[in-house]
Amino acid sequence: MRAITSPVTTDDHTLLWQQYSLDSVLQPIINLKDHEIIGVEALVRGVDGRGAICTPHTLFETASQTGGILVLDRQCREAAFRSYQRIHGDDRRYSS
Repeated sequence: MRAITSPVTTDDHTLLWQQYSLDSVLQPIINLKDHEIIGVEALVRGVDGRGAICTPHTLFETASQTGGILVLDRQCREAAFRSYQRIHGDDRRYSS
């Protein structure tokens, strides 16, 4: 369930985000009463050019300093949806 995306880039933040990619892992959300999967949670982490995982604080601090919080938010959602599609295809029962 692990997928590393291509480097995060946008027109305004290309130089900053070229140093990171996003690593997305999906985990099911299970209803404990009937043990049914009722959703999927995506956990996204930044990965630097050396393959080291960045803390969420580092990623948000970097984005905040460059006015890129909304860019980071969008890229995290896109990484999560790509991971979901690789596993579930077009099944959108759990996407919101």
